[in-house]
Amino acid sequence: MADATARRTKRQRLVEEFENQGAEGRRTLETISCSICAEPFEDPVSLRDSGHTYCRVCITQALANHARCPLSNAPIAVPRGGVDSVLVPNHQFRTLIDSQRVACRYASCGCAARPEVGAADAHEASCPHAPLKCSRCPFLGSRAETEEHMRCWAWSSQRCSRRNRREEAGVA
Repeated sequence: MADATARRTKRQRLVEEFENQGAEGRRTLETISCSICAEPFEDPVSLRDSGHTYCRVCITQALANHARCPLSNAPIAVPRGGVDSVLVPNHQFRTLIDSQRVACRYASCGCAARPEVGAADAHEASCPHAPLKCSRCPFLGSRAETEEHMRCWAWSSQRCSRRNRREEAGVA
């Protein structure tokens, strides 16, 4: 279960999801990726002059070094006040990215939910398939299994001795 509980970033979730879809998924991933960092857009913004879209952090750093559009090489007049005046939030890309459905990180534990990537953390915080450890013994199971396990041992003053699912299955 160690890999099921590893917290992945929004970008990692999207990359994994699209990579699993084969060639079509990789094409979609390329479409929603920044040409500077080659990752799915994080806070996508477009340059006013060229219309090209980048991650806000990526284009801000790029324009600080060289005042040209990284794709078209067109000069960008960056005023003294900063780069924000030449950037426009790209709400279409943000909506497209945030609406992508991804597998719950507890899919390997039986969860079939596919929340939107923007809502995945909230789903996983209350996912009934999330592993939960017994407070009195090494038992580890889903929330429902652990709650049932603890109800069975609630009457006992001694520590419960039931092993977790992985130990019962012979998985170390």
